[in-house]
Amino acid sequence: MSIDLKDGRYYKAFWHFEFDAPRRGNILGAIYSDDPERKEWHIDYRFRYYVDDKMGNDSEDEKNWYAGRAVGPETEVFENVIRAFRDLSSMMGSELNVSVVESDKSQVQVDILMGMPGMNACSIFGGVQPGSSSEN
Repeated sequence: MSIDLKDGRYYKAFWHFEFDAPRRGNILGAIYSDDPERKEWHIDYRFRYYVDDKMGNDSEDEKNWYAGRAVGPETEVFENVIRAFRDLSSMMGSELNVSVVESDKSQVQVDILMGMPGMNACSIFGGVQPGSSSEN
């Protein structure tokens, strides 16, 4: 599983934070909708626990992906999801970084995601650029 950036998929936001307890790692997440009316939302996020200093597909970091769904107005879903992850980041002694996207253009999505603290092509795409034949 991964965050699947593509034209036509409307992303509301990405979020990310680093943590040190119970183990060092980070959480990366996204809220998006494939619904033209934007009433049905997907909430995908992953916990990454650092195992080594390698990046991309060479790393043996432990990644656990989760997927949720929500139905409701865009603002309400966004605020509730971000509130929950802000609370989680606070409990873990960290600060949540949120980047509002509000776009269905993949290049905009990539640019915003890559501009977030701690993000790079390897940490996001495992070293594979979006749209390539090796993307998973």
